[in-house]
Amino acid sequence: MRVTLTAAMAAVVFAACPIVASAADLPMKAPMMMPIAPSNWSGWYIGANAGYSWGHSSVNYAQDPGNFFGVSGLLQPLALSTNMSPSSFIGGGQLGFNYQAGAWVFGFETDFAWRDRTNTAAFVLNTTGDTLTLSDQQKWVGTVRGRLGWSPPSMSNWLFYGTGGLAYGSFAHSVTQFCNAGCNFTRTFTDSVTRTGWTVGGGVEWALNRNWSLGAEYLYMDFGTDTLRAGSAFDQGPGLGPIFTNTTVSFHETSQIARAKLNYKFGDLGLH
Repeated sequence: MRVTLTAAMAAVVFAACPIVASAADLPMKAPMMMPIAPSNWSGWYIGANAGYSWGHSSVNYAQDPGNFFGVSGLLQPLALSTNMSPSSFIGGGQLGFNYQAGAWVFGFETDFAWRDRTNTAAFVLNTTGDTLTLSDQQKWVGTVRGRLGWSPPSMSNWLFYGTGGLAYGSFAHSVTQFCNAGCNFTRTFTDSVTRTGWTVGGGVEWALNRNWSLGAEYLYMDFGTDTLRAGSAFDQGPGLGPIFTNTTVSFHETSQIARAKLNYKFGDLGLH
């Protein structure tokens, strides 16, 4: 009985040897690689920006008829128009949130940036040397905007978006009138205001890794019209009237901004 069992086991071992040898000759497959997960833009982010602001101010000046400042004859009104361009470097920061659904990305962003440039226009109004000097200053600016973006499935680390919403900013204006011949009087009136308006633009972002992204953005901003008014001043008596008559000056402020952006996203963009 023991001899029979031993013989049976030996037969099984010899039969299995060719199978083991054949298996050893089979080519080995490479380990299965997990696919790269697509980028996902959902989440909060914070960042910094820097670029250039092309400011523009359309100015309209008008004063009532008078005998002195700015006139070439008696009781003449005065009106003129000009443009100024207070352009400068701009830099600041932004905070935003994105939500991605398929290839579409919905979000909002608020930003604040500093700029500070003054542009001046001067005019000699007549042959007697009366002068008018206008000054426009564009200072800090901020926005609160919605964003609608598209991240192509084949380029999931890229985001192309349009944006628009509220713009607000700080501006200062100055008007100086100098009456030269026969009067030698100067009047200056100014204001410093915070104005709101609207903005629209677009941009592109590129995810560098799980959290960092680089972007470029363009915005057009319109802050509406700010108007300065000054009443008559320095009355010369009966029959002569004031040296400076009622004056109105309007400044329509717009800006174009192009800037680079660096964002840090809280969480994982999904790039492995």
